[in-house]
Amino acid sequence: VNILTDPVFDQRASPLSFAGPERLQAPGVAMRELPHIDAILISHSHYDHLSRDSLRALYRQKGGAPMLYAPLGVDLWLAQNVTDGDRSRITRFDWWDKASLRGLELQFLPVHHWSARGLYDRNETLWGAWAVTRPGFSFFFSGDLGYSKDIQDIAARFEGGFDLAAIGIGAYQPVWYRNSHVSPDEAVRIHRELRVRRSVGMHWGTFPMGQERIDQAPRDLAVARRDQGVSEEAFRVLRIGETYRVPPREAASPATSL
Repeated sequence: VNILTDPVFDQRASPLSFAGPERLQAPGVAMRELPHIDAILISHSHYDHLSRDSLRALYRQKGGAPMLYAPLGVDLWLAQNVTDGDRSRITRFDWWDKASLRGLELQFLPVHHWSARGLYDRNETLWGAWAVTRPGFSFFFSGDLGYSKDIQDIAARFEGGFDLAAIGIGAYQPVWYRNSHVSPDEAVRIHRELRVRRSVGMHWGTFPMGQERIDQAPRDLAVARRDQGVSEEAFRVLRIGETYRVPPREAASPATSL
């Protein structure tokens, strides 16, 4: 099953073609090189996570449209902007809602963030993280989040932890940005509290969203791992375009316990 999360292939994370954060790294895989995509998970409506042009192209892929899984309100935007009114391939989610896809369970999770695409629609659509699970494997996608009690709530529902997580580590400076994003130190804390076996740092190095250096997040992540006793094997960053095959559960070294 091929799943994309928040696919953005645009040159800018902006409603404008000539202004706004500009991409500094090409996509790790070009859209024309993708396999057939079965499903797309959308976390929220911000331009660096929700791209009209990317979703239109993916929806019209050869072999049939993917399923689109979206927060409340984003489903309406998809119908208006991507699917030409067809809702048959759109499933909308409130927090904690679940759906099944070819042996997988998809669940939308509450996290601390916000949404908007213009000046007058702040928080009119929902946002969240995703869990994708099947017997013997579980994956957590953080979307955008600030650190909050939601992490403990998710950990309580997923007592066995997660085999793999993609956790944001960028756009954390200045400090007040942390209402919306987590620092590398907080990302490692989330890794530990969710009992993740292997985490990958994301949401850095592509669009300049924070005031830290574009390459600062991996450096601060290394410090956070050292301070919290987490190995590089347990929480890494990938090279652009790198493929990571998750080791079988019995071969994976567990994350440091709290």
